[in-house]
Amino acid sequence: MGRNARRRQSRRAPPDQPPDGYSSRRELTRWMGHGGAILVLFETPSGFALFNFYGVSLYLPDALENIWVDFNSKSRANEVIWLADFKIFKDKASAINNETGVNDQLAGMIEKIILPGQKLAVGNENYRNIIEKDLGIYCLYNEAVLEVMWGLKNLMKSLVPEENSDFPTNDDHYPQMSQGMKMLLHRNGFVVEPEMVNENLIEMSALLYDCDFVVVKHNEFLRLMAPILMDESNINCENWGSKKMAIALLVLCSLDMEVKTGDSTEEMFSETEVMKLRDAAPQYKDKLDKRSCLKIYKQILWVSKVKSKVKSQLSLFIGATKETDEGDHAGSEKPSELLPEVV
Repeated sequence: MGRNARRRQSRRAPPDQPPDGYSSRRELTRWMGHGGAILVLFETPSGFALFNFYGVSLYLPDALENIWVDFNSKSRANEVIWLADFKIFKDKASAINNETGVNDQLAGMIEKIILPGQKLAVGNENYRNIIEKDLGIYCLYNEAVLEVMWGLKNLMKSLVPEENSDFPTNDDHYPQMSQGMKMLLHRNGFVVEPEMVNENLIEMSALLYDCDFVVVKHNEFLRLMAPILMDESNINCENWGSKKMAIALLVLCSLDMEVKTGDSTEEMFSETEVMKLRDAAPQYKDKLDKRSCLKIYKQILWVSKVKSKVKSQLSLFIGATKETDEGDHAGSEKPSELLPEVV
């Protein structure tokens, strides 16, 4: 079948957005088809690469805040994206442009891999318009896709090993900084300029993300306990933090542990709160699993210490980067070496 004949086939994918109410991975996978996989067209310094990508993440709530962390390292990226093809183009400018559309080499590369109805993510609006018009393939381009492109640029040498060239310093094909990473850092009190981004900053930011993820995961259970404690024991813990809630569960499990009291921080207990918890403990003897509560407490305590250490190092790194034009030499310690010894 010739190229023109293939282009006349209908390869239209589903609409940009899933139906209302589709928010779980299972629902989105069913809606997208192909196991939730999409193709990603990534332009490298010397050619084009095609990746299979678990595109469900593009449609999940808070996608913009979460996608970037999958591209923190090659091992993490390998769980969601896989190289399907890479070709060097002697004349990239002629591969895709407004005048001649998509040339035979690039068109053949895409059409050989893409499945009927499958989405193709591209790195800019112009490519989207050209490919949709010339090949009849539905293309996806938005802020979430740009997070993927940022990640591919960050890990290009690992994910496209045949690419021997580097992007020029002033390259503007893809964002220099992930929006999701920027939002995370800003939420934790850090203002970072794009030129500060390097491997250490990305790794420290990912550690910060993982710490928040653990707390959020356990908060779902801890928040469920709040109305129960109020209704059954008249203990108002609505405004307690995750660490304070985890300690409260240990007290309710009748575990013999010292609880500091005072009013110097929001995480400290009043003497009245401790007394109420100890008095209520017998009610929860068969309702709470001691091992689970202890595990939650240890994990929250651990990430609290890790997060404190990482934030300290981020402050040093960002301060040092601002004082030198060569940010790659600032904060040279590996973030993995900065973690406290916590059991």
